Amino acid sequence: MTRDEAIAEVVVRATVHLHALLATGPLTRLAALQPRDTDYERLFVPAAAAGARAGYAGLWGAPPPWPAGPDQTVIHVAGAWSDALGVASAVTRAFPGGYATIATALQPGVVWMVWEVVAPGQRDGISFDGLTAIDDRFVWCPKPWRVVPTTD
Repeated sequence: MTRDEAIAEVVVRATVHLHALLATGPLTRLAALQPRDTDYERLFVPAAAAGARAGYAGLWGAPPPWPAGPDQTVIHVAGAWSDALGVASAVTRAFPGGYATIATALQPGVVWMVWEVVAPGQRDGISFDGLTAIDDRFVWCPKPWRVVPTTD
């Protein structure tokens, strides 16, 4: 399987998973995406993992309300390899600019995703970032540039 095929496969799985989450209650949606303590070392280089763990403790201690409305049922997902996020390209254009500032803090070979939830027939909706696949599950580490130090 090529790297492009691997991303496409993860994006399809993520889209199916996110659609299933939309059918659950808002708090269940977020709890289902919470990283496990050991996930941080799989997503971030050693110098950044502890900062990520500490930074996300607040998010998971008091999760924010689910921002998407009940009419927003269409999901668009885009993915990129972590090692590509430091370089501007057509693939990384969908990602917030903060990813470029911390790309070296991300473990190489991990697919990171952004997604948008929109109402049918609409072009704009609620945007999310920081979804990753670990084994057979998905975890959410939004806006990682806010919680991890740069490693350059």
